[in-house]
Amino acid sequence: MLLMHDVSGTDIGLQLSYLQDSPFTDYYIPGFILFSVLGLGSVAVSVCGLYRIKHYPICMMLIGLGIVIWIVTQMLMTHLIFFLQFVIGAIGVASLLSGIWFYKKEKMTNK
Repeated sequence: MLLMHDVSGTDIGLQLSYLQDSPFTDYYIPGFILFSVLGLGSVAVSVCGLYRIKHYPICMMLIGLGIVIWIVTQMLMTHLIFFLQFVIGAIGVASLLSGIWFYKKEKMTNK
């Protein structure tokens, strides 16, 4: 939400120059995507997992894949590499792999 509030990114130490090779002129759209899709989506997947909603492993895989795609795209567009990108990318991979594991486990249980 901070990126939607402060579109310059200065409140969290970002510079607009990071976006020069991207299609964005400020941080509003990236912030909106991060908050609405990856942020709220992750919360929704967590709730689905807690209540064992039928297709939660697939949702978990999609969020994990989304995180990985976001980080790779960010690195390619900005030509910047930060340690935190690897941490967040690893979280995305862990979510993707966990979703695959839960999916396989659920299929084996339902046989």
